[in-house]
Amino acid sequence: MKDLTLLILMLSIPCAGAAQNPVTSDKVNVEGMAIHYVDTGGGTPPPGVPAPEGRGKWDAERTGGGTPPTAEGLVMLFVHGFAGSCADFLPLLRIMPADVRCIAVDLPGCGTSDKPDIHYSVPYLTRFLLQFSQALGLRHFILIGHSMGGLIVTRFTWEYPALVDKLILISPDGLKGEEGWLLSISRMQGLVEFAMDLASRWMVKQGLRMQVFHDPAKIPEEFVDAVAGTYADAGARRAIVRIASEVIGTDPVDDILCSPALDLDTLIIWGDDDRVLPVSWSAGFVRGLPRATLHIISGCGHMPTVECPQITEGLISGFLADVSSSVSPVPSQDLRP
Repeated sequence: MKDLTLLILMLSIPCAGAAQNPVTSDKVNVEGMAIHYVDTGGGTPPPGVPAPEGRGKWDAERTGGGTPPTAEGLVMLFVHGFAGSCADFLPLLRIMPADVRCIAVDLPGCGTSDKPDIHYSVPYLTRFLLQFSQALGLRHFILIGHSMGGLIVTRFTWEYPALVDKLILISPDGLKGEEGWLLSISRMQGLVEFAMDLASRWMVKQGLRMQVFHDPAKIPEEFVDAVAGTYADAGARRAIVRIASEVIGTDPVDDILCSPALDLDTLIIWGDDDRVLPVSWSAGFVRGLPRATLHIISGCGHMPTVECPQITEGLISGFLADVSSSVSPVPSQDLRP
């Protein structure tokens, strides 16, 4: 676990050369769990910004420093997918606009957050996300979900629409039947456990090459280390097995997409060579979400945030700059790295 924490810290350090955002790594207490997150906002509270309601001084409920709320401004909260962590977003966070506070969380059981021996479910993770946002004093934010995180943030927006300014879905899971053969495998607990036990660094990299990335040359070695470090942790392996059977393919969002709570500006980003959740499923999200804009990135797999971070950042920045909230959805755009 210490090795994985060190790796996250190393991934957070800006690379030499291009101007990049500093990313801090921290933990906050959420319902008795030490929850890890990374934050481009960092620092001490701005003058005159109080602690969240119901909280005393900032030190009262922090386990590792915690980041206080910023003054009114743009806040983006990133939620990773199955067996992922905040490392899934670090290449993107480093190049996001400096005036936007970006926070990526390790869900319970993932990354370097605590890994309780509990049952995981979509309702549980949705409630957790609310508790996490409250622990950081976030009053409203733009919500971003990748893969399984797309399912969670869609459910969250449906349940707590007043907290979400805009929604961004990156290769999202959540439609009934979308997982295909992966759903059948996720129900084979013994097989999932066996695969976790065999997940050496070499096998992790081969899996990323064959299933997750379009271009193997774009797989950062640090990212391989982060994924392998997760699989090497016994608590994480137990949580992954539980999440596979209790989250994947459950609580689909098909029936809620057209609800008034999801009538908000939504950006959908998908790689055209996504072999985990094929891009053909994007049509269901576009049909269901009344104000969705779809962008398809050519030559990109399931991880646009890692494989094509510059294009992903450009799409997000353009989306944020578009102040019109009443336009009709635009056609899909085919973008190339």
